[in-house]
Amino acid sequence: MSGHFQQIKNMRSMLSCAENIEKSKALSLILHTADISHPSKPWVVHKRWTDNLIEEFFKQGDREKVLGIACSPLCDRQTTLVEKSQIGFITIIVEPSFNVLGDMMEKLVAVLQNNNTLVDSGTQAHTILEDVEAEASQLNHIKSTNLKSLSMKEVAMVKHWEVCLAENRKKWKELAGVEDDPPEKSDDRNNNANSTNSRSTNRVEV
Repeated sequence: MSGHFQQIKNMRSMLSCAENIEKSKALSLILHTADISHPSKPWVVHKRWTDNLIEEFFKQGDREKVLGIACSPLCDRQTTLVEKSQIGFITIIVEPSFNVLGDMMEKLVAVLQNNNTLVDSGTQAHTILEDVEAEASQLNHIKSTNLKSLSMKEVAMVKHWEVCLAENRKKWKELAGVEDDPPEKSDDRNNNANSTNSRSTNRVEV
């Protein structure tokens, strides 16, 4: 986690450029988001992971107290507010990371269908279109979609994690006694829906 913010910043910068994304950077972001992904799961899974991780933190804090050193962040069971810490974790760390992940995946699929390549830093460029299609077909993630048939404007990821992140954050706010964000105005929702429906997209599930 020490390099989290720099990693997200670097990927955002990379996404804003026309160049292809380095394979090592893409894989690193995928691995990192997987590591912090439990808030993107249903509440029962997310809560179990949180309980286990927090207990691990608290045991570390207990040991630090025995050794006479200051407790690390989130490791003091007497002062740590679990609910608020999870709200911050989702809002500041997890949600922005997954947003960048979704943007990256959209760009990668668009690049792949154009028969471009994902650059492996320091080595010869390697085309991975066939590998992605084969693996995605096996995992049922992209089903029978032919990536070559998509145009760049037709690629849009189905970001399943958005629902779980919103629901889990809401539950933590309820437990913390914090008011939830006000719902969107109906006009705003209609405008967003119209904007989405106006684009003809092939949605690729992640």
